[in-house]
Amino acid sequence: MPAGAGPRAHGAGPVAATPAGRDLSYGVARGAICDGAGRLVAVRHGCYPDLPGTVSAVALSFESGQWLVMVDPDDDSVRIQELSASRHREFDFCDPAEGSPWAPALGRRVSWFWALENQRGYVDGVQLSFADAGRGPVPGAGDEVCQVQLIAAASCWRIHGWTA
Repeated sequence: MPAGAGPRAHGAGPVAATPAGRDLSYGVARGAICDGAGRLVAVRHGCYPDLPGTVSAVALSFESGQWLVMVDPDDDSVRIQELSASRHREFDFCDPAEGSPWAPALGRRVSWFWALENQRGYVDGVQLSFADAGRGPVPGAGDEVCQVQLIAAASCWRIHGWTA
């Protein structure tokens, strides 16, 4: 984790948006992703056409829903929206590169979701922990397999991952 960044409480601070544009807390987005989405089935990276080769959005497709985790280009903060096929045409989407941090996460559910706040008070990152469902000391938490961290910088994601 970068110096100065740290976890933030799920129910406070940063905002996610619904397809209708209604803002809701990260607690609601986290709850939907952790508690009801099921296993991760696909990941797509999105870039702005004027920033080719970078990743400014990550589309996460689960068994029960799709979410887009974006960098807000105005302030490099995190935005999360439920994904709609008719929206987000501002991005060109492609598959992540071979060997990306997402590979070990496929087929697993999100067991932990953090919003990361830097030393200046900006929420400019998220971290997701993926697990095999139902195989851990906490009911439904499972055994953690990998973690993926997204840190915003210059309207793009820096994506890091590691396995447990």
